[in-house]
Amino acid sequence: MKKAILIIAAVMTTAGFYSCTKKSSSSTPTPAANGFVWSEDGGASQTADSSNYTFGTGTSTQSFMMAYKNYGSGSTSRNIEINLSGNTAATFTIPAQGDFVYWRDTTYSMATGGSVVVTSNSGGKASGTFDVTFSGTPAHITGTFTNIPTR
Repeated sequence: MKKAILIIAAVMTTAGFYSCTKKSSSSTPTPAANGFVWSEDGGASQTADSSNYTFGTGTSTQSFMMAYKNYGSGSTSRNIEINLSGNTAATFTIPAQGDFVYWRDTTYSMATGGSVVVTSNSGGKASGTFDVTFSGTPAHITGTFTNIPTR
């Protein structure tokens, strides 16, 4: 009888550990058919109202990506600014090869690490993913951009 109670207690304890497993917050949001989508700290996906990818002029190979959600709407306003050292399909390390700035209303955070991966850039459209970290709030942003217009 004592042995059966110990076995039941062990099974219940093991089941308890598995049921309390923390959900990973690094999953990339499901991309929209077209557009710019991101998630703060593993939360709900947010979709930009507008986005674009602008290339440097002349001999400059730098590029600049912008995404806006509820622009100018106070506490719900979100902007993402990404500066990259190139304009081709490649992996860009943040911050060594560029900057990633996340605006929430009138305050901003600069990414302290991560990457932006441009998977395609042709036909006037660019697509890719990003996964960056911050020292404050939010601590982590992941996202995708699919067929955003290039200039």
